[in-house]
Amino acid sequence: MNIHLRELQRNDYPEVIEIVRDIWDGDDYVPSVFMNWIQEEGSCCRGLFISEKLVGFSRLKRLSNTVGWLQGLRVDPSEQGKGYGRMIAERMVDFCFSIGLKDLYFSTYFDNKSSIHIHEKIGFERIGVYTNLYKSVNTPPQDSFRGCLMLDESLPIVKAGFWNGWSFYPEGTEAPWRFLPEHLILINSNSGDSIVVARNCEASSSLEISSVWSKSKKLNDDIILHAEKLCYNRGQSEIHLMLPPDVEIAPFIENGYSFFERENDVFLYKLSAAS
Repeated sequence: MNIHLRELQRNDYPEVIEIVRDIWDGDDYVPSVFMNWIQEEGSCCRGLFISEKLVGFSRLKRLSNTVGWLQGLRVDPSEQGKGYGRMIAERMVDFCFSIGLKDLYFSTYFDNKSSIHIHEKIGFERIGVYTNLYKSVNTPPQDSFRGCLMLDESLPIVKAGFWNGWSFYPEGTEAPWRFLPEHLILINSNSGDSIVVARNCEASSSLEISSVWSKSKKLNDDIILHAEKLCYNRGQSEIHLMLPPDVEIAPFIENGYSFFERENDVFLYKLSAAS
């Protein structure tokens, strides 16, 4: 039996779509991003083939010469339970370290027990827990807001790491504005609260709150409403964010944000190469 991992190409698209057809109740995001994955600079999507049949795949997004982000690990439902998921994960890690990467990151949902088990078994350590929040925006906010400035400038407040969609960009990400399209820093001059917003890289109809900072740990309502107004004015229909544990959820819930399922539902993992 011939088993090998190779880079996926455009003509692999039909097999990829067949694998994810019923994943997440048929709502997997892979079909909408696969073509970008195989074309984007610094991206590498590799598939596991058993006797020339594609049974699963994973994607590497290179964030710098030493940092990589892994995502999209999928196994054909008809082939699950045979160890292929772990095989893909292990071979992707070996590939990443072979090309000089030193630190690898990935995120997964709290109930994706298979993904959690596989990655913890091969050495990934959980380094963070976040809350996945979203809000539909169909009308502009009615409340007034005061003291909020929009600044399009350098990004010093995201050096510690930021999110866009399901991807986390840690300190050391090269040219971070590449992953923050149409970004703005919103600063409330009264409270000092600040957030970074950008177009969601995975869904252009969504405004991403990529980074949140509040001295009091409870974000001011004004800046939340300003982000909502910005979303509406840009013609986007949803706001999304991964809220860190050191910022209170209450202001978002009070302003109409919803959990996907529960609080603290996204796990962030890291694996470093042996020194």
